[in-house]
Amino acid sequence: MLDSNEDYEQNWNDDDDGEMDDEERDENAHFDETDLNNEDDHLVLSQYYPAGYNEDSDTQSDEPCQPEAEAKDKSTTAHLYVFTAEKGGMKGFDKKLQQNVIEELSKGSKHLHHAKIMDERLTKRVETIKHDIAMLTDVQIRTARNKSEAMLNELELTRKTERWCCVIDMDMFFAAVAIKDNPSLENIPVAVGGNSMISTANYVARKYGVRSAMPGFIAKELCKRQGVTLTFVPHSTQRYKEEAKTVRDIISKYGPYSSMSLDEAKIDLTDIVRSRQASLLSQGHNADETHIAETVLSDLREEVYSATSLTVSGSVASNFMLAKIGADVNKPNGQFMVPRRTEDMLEWFHELPVRKIPGVGKVKERVLKEAYNVYLIKDILAKKALLHANEDGSSLPFLMRSALGIARDTLTDYTNAPKDSISRQSVGAERTFRDQSDQGELQKILMKLCEKVSEVLKRKDMQGRAVIVKLKRTDFKVLSKLTNSHSYLQSAEDIYNLAKPLLDKECPISCRLMGVKVQKFKRGVSYKVAKDITQKRLTSFMTKSEVEGEKRKTSTDSDDDVRVVGHCTKRPHTPRESTGKPVLKAPPGPAPAPSSKRRKENTREQAPQARLNFFKNSSFSKASTPLTPVNGTSKEDAIELE
Repeated sequence: MLDSNEDYEQNWNDDDDGEMDDEERDENAHFDETDLNNEDDHLVLSQYYPAGYNEDSDTQSDEPCQPEAEAKDKSTTAHLYVFTAEKGGMKGFDKKLQQNVIEELSKGSKHLHHAKIMDERLTKRVETIKHDIAMLTDVQIRTARNKSEAMLNELELTRKTERWCCVIDMDMFFAAVAIKDNPSLENIPVAVGGNSMISTANYVARKYGVRSAMPGFIAKELCKRQGVTLTFVPHSTQRYKEEAKTVRDIISKYGPYSSMSLDEAKIDLTDIVRSRQASLLSQGHNADETHIAETVLSDLREEVYSATSLTVSGSVASNFMLAKIGADVNKPNGQFMVPRRTEDMLEWFHELPVRKIPGVGKVKERVLKEAYNVYLIKDILAKKALLHANEDGSSLPFLMRSALGIARDTLTDYTNAPKDSISRQSVGAERTFRDQSDQGELQKILMKLCEKVSEVLKRKDMQGRAVIVKLKRTDFKVLSKLTNSHSYLQSAEDIYNLAKPLLDKECPISCRLMGVKVQKFKRGVSYKVAKDITQKRLTSFMTKSEVEGEKRKTSTDSDDDVRVVGHCTKRPHTPRESTGKPVLKAPPGPAPAPSSKRRKENTREQAPQARLNFFKNSSFSKASTPLTPVNGTSKEDAIELE
């Protein structure tokens, strides 16, 4: 995922700009709503609020928190594209010229038509949020403020500053490898890719407004109008892998690491920092951990350059989100130490644009700016009540956590994870091509994508049982189709056999992009013999005491008296009353206590009937494999409670 923001916390449910990742999706915390009337609950975070913060600022204001110059220029169509966002090395380029070129060359295109439709939908969404905010009463705002304060206080208790987390990012990696192989390219504008799309550009080209994810024909025209010629170089995947392996061999000596792309890695430097500190202390030298961590990062960067002649930028912080943001501060070929003291860190962090948060793309950025007047990270805290009243799902705790600079400080990726653990949630591949409607050609593309996904699965010893096929039509509408298998898959043939019907069902179709993704993993299980995991045991619906009681009863019965149907213990005959219904026997020993929700309404004698009703209404009673009566008994006889 070259030259893009990696999502460390949250996958937004927006039509965003592709800056998302499946990593750490389950990070978002859940908070129960509580009624807070204690003023002490509001004191914990007061020291971290931005200067000039006023609790009454939660009410909507017509004045933006940032100058109007910061807003997107809606007189052009440039704001519709992700590649207009500024990246490292692009300071001072002619933004107006870039906007004009993009507008001229995209006029009348299908992509622009689709982008305008999506922009109109987003505008309606923003207006709806603004209307909802205007309808909030003072009581609702105060309630939302109290709840948001409670959430912030809960989050503050999770802050950790013990570890030394490092993120390194190779500078213009693809372009740097090309320049290393051909030094004559060093001082001229260079882009890796072609007329369709640019993967990355060197820093000379970035001065002219050229960046990754930009169509090559736009970048070429942009340079031409500024009197220079943009040179394209083709991709060299094998060379990138060779250089990346050399870099990874070096960083592995500095501590555990994880890497989701060839040009970026997260490293836990805690052990090496503490080791050097202990060594210095034993020799009677100064052993400040911050200075040691800074030296360790510098040593790592120098070692990478000596071995590869490639420069790398990096940052060290108390968590990987802050280190990710800090790695861009002194690019290229620089490093940045995020302040260790919480107050100093927030003083730096709160003045950054909200877009700097990994996981906030162009869609979420626009919603925050136009609906909530949130331009800087500190504005999230200033508008916390409005956000709490309108944001739902996992986005709210994500924003609040990010505003406090709190994130994971441990590695959770699969690179160095135990073989029997799963942290990566999907493996996928996709390909963009010219408009294609031939079903045979589309099936060939699908097979190649399945082979790529299978190669990764085998290398990582992973099998999955869910396959997703993604199709982007020529009108830029995206279709995603999912299917599940009862067994785990790993081979390209098995993945293809599951994915092909999803594609065939959509044909005839004309599309320009196709993707295949496998998820729902289980590591270390042979996909050839993996068993069906859809059937649940009856004991999964019981409490522990109920299961133990059933075991005791079964052990005291003779083999002739007991039958086992599925996972249910039953008798071939149960006495009936005049009503014809089976007699329910009380379980041996003391009855298990009913749950808290039933404690007030259920007596000890009513508990067996309540459990019978639970089983009758549960999903188990609707399972695909129903209970089969034995020896002519009725279905009711198939379940006997304790």
